Amino acid sequence: MARPVAFTAVSAVGLAALAFAGPAQAAQSPPAAPHWSIAYRSHSAAESYLVSVVAPTKTDAWAIGSAGKNQPVVVNWNGKAWKPVNVPGTSGFTPATVYASSPGNVWITGTSKSGAGVAHVWNGTTKTWRTISLPVNFYGAAVISATDVWGYGQNGGCAHTDPADTCLYRWNGTKWAAVNVPAAHGGITAAGGHAWFAGLTNVKPVKGNSAISLTGLPAIYELTGSTVKKVSAPSARVANTVQVAAAPNGRLWLGTRLPTTTAPQTLFHWTGKAWTRIGIPATANGLPLLIETNLAYDGGNGVWWGGFSHWTGSRWVSTFPETGIGGYAFAVTWVSAIPGSASIWGAGVITVTTSSDTTSDGLVAVYGPLP
Repeated sequence: MARPVAFTAVSAVGLAALAFAGPAQAAQSPPAAPHWSIAYRSHSAAESYLVSVVAPTKTDAWAIGSAGKNQPVVVNWNGKAWKPVNVPGTSGFTPATVYASSPGNVWITGTSKSGAGVAHVWNGTTKTWRTISLPVNFYGAAVISATDVWGYGQNGGCAHTDPADTCLYRWNGTKWAAVNVPAAHGGITAAGGHAWFAGLTNVKPVKGNSAISLTGLPAIYELTGSTVKKVSAPSARVANTVQVAAAPNGRLWLGTRLPTTTAPQTLFHWTGKAWTRIGIPATANGLPLLIETNLAYDGGNGVWWGGFSHWTGSRWVSTFPETGIGGYAFAVTWVSAIPGSASIWGAGVITVTTSSDTTSDGLVAVYGPLP
């Protein structure tokens, strides 16, 4: 059984656990089941980590992170290998998340050296990078096209701002426009030419519970062009915050927790006609089911919740590795489906040696075969 370990990169990427295995075993026949393997590691002189990955196509993907003292790391998959990319004007830039609507429209959001929100945007047609100032530091964004990008973050810029509201910002290719929605503590995603923002309404604080600070009723807004439309959401009161994932055909998944002491984490699924609730067990296929970080559409009928928990649409699968990656401790903090493939990219960290758990390299891992 793999055991959790901790090392310095954990606090930087906000991880709950790392997968670890003992010394590398003798070569054996490859297992029939999919597993995590190394696709790229930074081998940098300074400790580094990757925090986000996106794959607009099977032959194009991007992963971002940092090394040393806020030195940005950007790597690109060209269909054959992962290669470092030099992005001009990023000295002191701290990447947060990478998004893409196509290989020609890639957004890396984060903070500048001064702490301001900024995006470095790749134009695949002109082969150039453009720096776009963000209205605030984004907590999340949804990139639909080069002229249709949504984000949200610190309030400010809306006519009516309230702690229980969220100020959404839309980029039309030239400038940002702000719109206020009466929901807070949310998540945002894009698929099929639309974006969705999910948050909480009727928020109430909870005292005396270290795991729950507030509860609320979910609210979901569909963002199409400049139109903001409230759509159906689960009716159950939930705790703290919500995450949202979407399929191109409009199916939605809402990841959250219930204000209960037993089995609090849960997943809601919008089938296109109704919301259904999917319970989350403590284990699956005999392994721990660890719910962490981002909720991401798997390209098929389900979602990944972090790097080690996959809802296939019919069952939960734990990808927590019993044998690690060649004896190295590692963590996957962000995942992205690979179009045209059953495999998944994961961004995270891996220990520099099999005997040390205090220093790390940035990692791009692949679950399943290389695309």
